[in-house]
Amino acid sequence: MADNMRSIPSVLDGLQPGQRKVMFACFKRNLIKEMKVAELADYVSEQTAYHHVEASLEQTIIGLAQNFVGSNNINCLEPVGMFGSRINGGLDAAEPPYIFTRLSPFARKIFSPLDEPNLKFQYVNNRIEPDVYAPVIPMVLVNGADGIGTGWSTTIPNYHPIDIVNNLKRRMGRLDRDDQEERPFETMMPWFRGWKGTPEPAGPGRYKFNGMAYQHNANPNKVVITELPIRMWTDDFEAMLEKVISGVDGPSWIKHYKEFNDYKTVHFEIMVDEKHMAKVLEEGLLERFKLNKQVVTSKIVAFDTNGQIRQYQKVEEILEEYYNYRLSMYLERKKHWLSVYHAEWRQLQNQARFIKEIIDGDLTVGKKKIDVLVRELRQRKYEAFPCRKDSKKKGTEEEDDASEGEGDGEDDGIAHGGARDYDYLLSMPIWSLTAERLNKLNDDISRKKGEHDDLLAKSEKDLWCVDLDEFMVEWEQQLALDAKTQTSILADMSSHDIRFIDKGANDFATQADITSEEHIVAVIRRERPGDGIIAEESGILAPPDSSNGRVWLVDPLCGTVNYAAHTHEIAVNVALQNKVGQPVAAAVAHPSSAEVFWTGGTSAYIRRGGFDAMLGLRLPKLLPLVEIAWSTARRSQDLKVRVVQFDQLDDVVPTKRLLFRKITKGFDEKGGLLAKAQLQIQALEAQLAVVKPKKRKRVDTSPNSTFADIEAIRRAQEVANEAENDESDGTETEIPEIAEQEHLNAQPIRDSMGELALDFPILTEKFSE
Repeated sequence: MADNMRSIPSVLDGLQPGQRKVMFACFKRNLIKEMKVAELADYVSEQTAYHHVEASLEQTIIGLAQNFVGSNNINCLEPVGMFGSRINGGLDAAEPPYIFTRLSPFARKIFSPLDEPNLKFQYVNNRIEPDVYAPVIPMVLVNGADGIGTGWSTTIPNYHPIDIVNNLKRRMGRLDRDDQEERPFETMMPWFRGWKGTPEPAGPGRYKFNGMAYQHNANPNKVVITELPIRMWTDDFEAMLEKVISGVDGPSWIKHYKEFNDYKTVHFEIMVDEKHMAKVLEEGLLERFKLNKQVVTSKIVAFDTNGQIRQYQKVEEILEEYYNYRLSMYLERKKHWLSVYHAEWRQLQNQARFIKEIIDGDLTVGKKKIDVLVRELRQRKYEAFPCRKDSKKKGTEEEDDASEGEGDGEDDGIAHGGARDYDYLLSMPIWSLTAERLNKLNDDISRKKGEHDDLLAKSEKDLWCVDLDEFMVEWEQQLALDAKTQTSILADMSSHDIRFIDKGANDFATQADITSEEHIVAVIRRERPGDGIIAEESGILAPPDSSNGRVWLVDPLCGTVNYAAHTHEIAVNVALQNKVGQPVAAAVAHPSSAEVFWTGGTSAYIRRGGFDAMLGLRLPKLLPLVEIAWSTARRSQDLKVRVVQFDQLDDVVPTKRLLFRKITKGFDEKGGLLAKAQLQIQALEAQLAVVKPKKRKRVDTSPNSTFADIEAIRRAQEVANEAENDESDGTETEIPEIAEQEHLNAQPIRDSMGELALDFPILTEKFSE
């Protein structure tokens, strides 16, 4: 049984004994400042009568703080340092002396200190951890569990905290204010934070959590993998690829591969042998690369409310057992704190009466022995309150230590007729025996009475909903903080060597393009699950729903060359087209100015700081912005291969050919790091875009051309550009007309365009300084 207890969690708090010891020690120490994992393990061992090797405690602490894909949905400890990643399933964590941790913001929202007076704590000389905690949500479902004991094993998938909270409120009849009918739990789909795949039902109690793979658009023999099945670690998949290449288990059908993974994302580009590609496609990419995985949500094993090991046939059984236990705990919490508030209210009343009688001269305390004074207080019907710790701190400090040193005081109290029972009166300082102190006490009496009455008016369901709402506020705040942290992804990348990805056809992307696109696609899938998506780097990601036919077009980083050269001239383009391919909305986010330009077809707007201002469509200086938005909507095929091959370009644009030759040369010779001189090339390209062909000067397109020649051309073209602008002043550009009905149908889409586009430029922080 001891082995099972160490391996299988409780259905109530989702913790095993070692994890419970760690949480108890962290709560006791109020661990809000960082502490080395190795030092924390020593402290836990000392405070909880831990009798095993501390290395095991260190791994337990690391496990509670991990937050990579496939680990915890909610980590109760903060990972400060390298606590492992999806690359090796957490085994790549740093050594305990070199990483730090503290309580996460979720810890006290989930394990409320208000419950601790009603927990059953264990005692080994001193008080140690409780038999089980009472979290406000079933953590066994939030973070899941894997364990193998003696004769029993368990695998519990993770679930979305929001789904769990909604299910609990549904069971309480509090999901909708207008409908308070208690309803049974609904079936939930497993959810793993940060995993980018799409789960699918695979039968009763089963779900598919497959990886994501697609055939490269430009190279039909290349397969791109951007997600692995849940809890398939990157190193394990790479080892499988190496095994196939080596031909150990049969003929090799993979020529080679490149990996662009990091500790958060997955990106493999695999070259399949041309003669095997047809068979690979016929079998299916997911099947051939073993990217299939099923998650089972039935026959779950956990310790029940009675401490007995039990097999649950479905998740709803766990929810029901947890629900009944947690509801009873709220009833106990209410009883306890009502008695505490009532006692504090009576004590304040006695203190106020004591001060008033001294001020009025009805009671004198000077020149009296203690036993005489205590006798007089009893005759005047003052209540006796045995000396004890502050009830608000009960459960958060060492109650067992409260008894230490009380022997002498108790003897002293007995010698003076129980004077210690009136310490709350007799130990008041002289300055408190004033009219000001009396007024404050009267205010405190009213406040304490209000706290008591407010609690009395609430049911145990009301109390639970308050805790759930506070948890949800913290959840949303942490999601917002995570999103803000993600905005620094490109900034982090740009401060180091930029990682390039060869797309073929003399084109390349950076890891920033990939990461930006992943976040954009995630937002669209969340907000518009039925819409199709065509993205520049990934191609067709989702066909449109037949009911609406809408398709989103995504250019995650317009200006990759500029980004690589650390310039400000970059943007994020997103457009929406209807089922007949007509654009209905588009947006261009400009990170350097934190502005979003967007249009719904009849008007154009600029969004700054969350507010929209209408733009005049006929102003020449604003037309390029509108045209960019509409050109994005027209480029569904272009997005598959963004840059055409430079050797197919016309001689009329030789400078552009030179640009791509220079990029290719820099890519080959410098491992993808562009020379500083690329800035001059990009400036030239921007000028050429608005110069008439007849004013362009032919240049040598050899990669060895000097940049001095280009600078001379640029100066000449600036003059031509000014003349071009003079000639074009006052011209108008046609904006595609949209049927009024389609305009109205697109309204909800357009309303969200600004907000969505603001989420897209995770590049913003790069230029915020």
